[in-house]
Amino acid sequence: MFLNIDESRPYLSGFTAFYESEIAHWMADQIARHRKAKRQALIVAGAGLAGLALLIWLNFAADIHIEELSVELAFALPILIVVGVVFLALWPLRKLHGEVKAFLLGKVCGFLDLKYSEVPAGFPFDNFNDIGLLPGHHRRKLEDNISGSHDEVAFSLCEARLERRQRDSKGRTTYVEVYHGILFQLTFPKRFAGRTLVTRDGGSIGNFFRGIGKQERVTLEDPRFEKLFEVYSSDQVEARYLLTPTFMERMMALAATFGEKSVEMAFVDDHLLVSIRVRKDQFEGGSMFQAMDDTKRIETLIEELCKIYDLIDTLQLNIKTNV
Repeated sequence: MFLNIDESRPYLSGFTAFYESEIAHWMADQIARHRKAKRQALIVAGAGLAGLALLIWLNFAADIHIEELSVELAFALPILIVVGVVFLALWPLRKLHGEVKAFLLGKVCGFLDLKYSEVPAGFPFDNFNDIGLLPGHHRRKLEDNISGSHDEVAFSLCEARLERRQRDSKGRTTYVEVYHGILFQLTFPKRFAGRTLVTRDGGSIGNFFRGIGKQERVTLEDPRFEKLFEVYSSDQVEARYLLTPTFMERMMALAATFGEKSVEMAFVDDHLLVSIRVRKDQFEGGSMFQAMDDTKRIETLIEELCKIYDLIDTLQLNIKTNV
C-alpha cells in the first residue's frame, strides 16, 4: 500500500508499515457497516420525502389546510419534518464517523507518542480568553485535545468554536460564530513575568471588547511586522525582550504559512499561546461519506498533525538561547 506521506520526517519513519498492520484491516472491516449506514440513510430520506409529499398533498388536495392552523405552523411544520428526516437519516453515518475518528486519532497519536482526548478537560482556555486573544462570546465548544512534546517543547492544543448571542429583528435570540480555530499552549525558552499580546488590528472598538485596552501599545522597529500585527503588553521592556528581530521574522514566516490574518499569539505565565483560525473542522479523519479504504483519510490527518510540528520548528522554540 502506498501512502502519500513524508516518511523522511523522523517522527513519521515507519508509518506505512504501522498503517498496514494496525489501521488498514480495521478500516476494511468498517466497509460493510458504512454501506449499510448509507443504505439506511437513503431509506429514511426516501420515507421522509414521501411523508412531506403527503403533507403537501393534504394541504392542497384534501379538506385539511395547514395554513388554517396558523401561518407560523404552515411554514414551520415542513421545515421541522426536513430537519428531523436529515437527523434520523444521517444518525448511523454520524455514529460510525465518530468511531472512525476516535480510532484513527487514537492510533496515529499513539504512533507519534502524543495523547488524545475527545473532551479537552483541563485545557487552559481562560488564559487565552483573559488576555484578549479571543473575541467576546457567550458560548463555546472545545474538542480534540492533543498534547505531547516535540524537540523538548511541550504543547497542548484543542479546537475551539465560539459564538456570540444576538437578537434578530423580531427580538428572537440567535447565535453567530465569531471564532473557529486551533488553540496551542507551548513552553517558551525564555522566562518572563508580564503579559504580552500579539494580535491582528481589530480597530479601537474591536480591541476594547477583546480586553486589549487594559495593556499598553508597544511599537516595534520592523515595519513589516507592524503591518501584520499589533502588540500590547503590561511591560514594554519585556515585550521587546521577547519579540526580538529574529523571533519576529519567525512569526512572519508562520503567518505566511497559515495565513496573515489567521495567526495571533500571547505570552502568559511562561507559556506561548497561539491561536490559528481555520475554516473547516480539523482532525476529523475524513468525512462520513468518504470511502473507508480511502487513504486520503489518514493522509489528511497526518498533514494536520504535522502542522503542530511545523509550528514549533518555524518558531524554533527548542532553542534556549536569545530567541
